[in-house]
Amino acid sequence: MMSKKSKILIVEDDPSVSQTIKDILSRLDSDLVEADSGEEALRRIEESSFDAVVLDLTLPGIDGFETLRRARKIRRDLGPVIILTADTDPQTSFIAAREGVFEYLTKDPLKPKRLKSTVVKALDPDTYSLHAGVKPCFRHNKLGCFEKIPSEQDLVFVGMPFSQIDVYEHAIKPVIEEFDLVCWRADEDLRTGDIACKLSETIQSCRLAVMEISDFNPNVYFELGLAYGYGVQVILLRKAGAPPIPTDLAGILYLEYHNINSLKEKLTAFLKANL
Repeated sequence: MMSKKSKILIVEDDPSVSQTIKDILSRLDSDLVEADSGEEALRRIEESSFDAVVLDLTLPGIDGFETLRRARKIRRDLGPVIILTADTDPQTSFIAAREGVFEYLTKDPLKPKRLKSTVVKALDPDTYSLHAGVKPCFRHNKLGCFEKIPSEQDLVFVGMPFSQIDVYEHAIKPVIEEFDLVCWRADEDLRTGDIACKLSETIQSCRLAVMEISDFNPNVYFELGLAYGYGVQVILLRKAGAPPIPTDLAGILYLEYHNINSLKEKLTAFLKANL
């Protein structure tokens, strides 16, 4: 028996961008359906179900987020939604995470291989079931406190004392960004609200966590415990000559560095081998 063709909805108001997306996805043996506005996308979703949706945020009429919210009211079983936007503002990506999107991709520049691989993952029922899992907030016992917590975003949580800004700005952040990942530190998030819930949301949704444990900073160890508890991949960093690590962490792999350059080299090598 032949397997059923998957069906993908492309919501994009720029005809040239829409055509580029179709060209990228043309070899997936899927039916590609276009909509050039949020309203048209909703009509399409009323008429038919889709296995995945590629959604722009800036649309004529209602925007992408409102389109997503209305679409989920029409179809509670709406398939995975991949945001593809020119908006590179980190706050917009956090809103997308709260909305439970499968992935947040930017058009500047549009990366064909990444878009195609993301759609392939979204079409895999086993992969999507993992992304769709909702985890409870550790503090309030509510589902995420921000509605949904999608996993495996291209987000890296960085836990370290605020005083180590040079290590962050000149080593950790540039290396992470070389791998097309986005760093998040608590002091860089300008949203108001319960910081504990922000930490819970971000650690749950991140792809991995980088923790600098040279100093016995209680906040870092608190965040480290959350990361391990949520099953997030953790990279421990420790400066040579720092006090011995706690007994509970003895035997766990960590990267020891002497200066910013050595940290960049070791972190780059580790990410190349493990991502």
